Amino acid sequence: SEYNSLEKKQYEDREWIKKNQAKEVSIPSVSLDFYIEENRIIPDMIKIDVEGGEYTVLQHSAKVLEKYSPVVIMEFIP
Repeated sequence: SEYNSLEKKQYEDREWIKKNQAKEVSIPSVSLDFYIEENRIIPDMIKIDVEGGEYTVLQHSAKVLEKYSPVVIMEFIP
């Protein structure tokens, strides 16, 4: 859902957020750099759809992006 985001500020002015408390959930994860290295994957394309976490994903994908130069498809929420 577009409302599952690390960036709560984008919804602060919306009426529905005032009626619904945000719920924080911790989910185990690994970086894309780690995952690709561990699984010996050579990506041609990477799709990033992380509802406001784009910068974090890109930071932790630097080795993959530099080494393989995959096409990156993503939306961006500032």
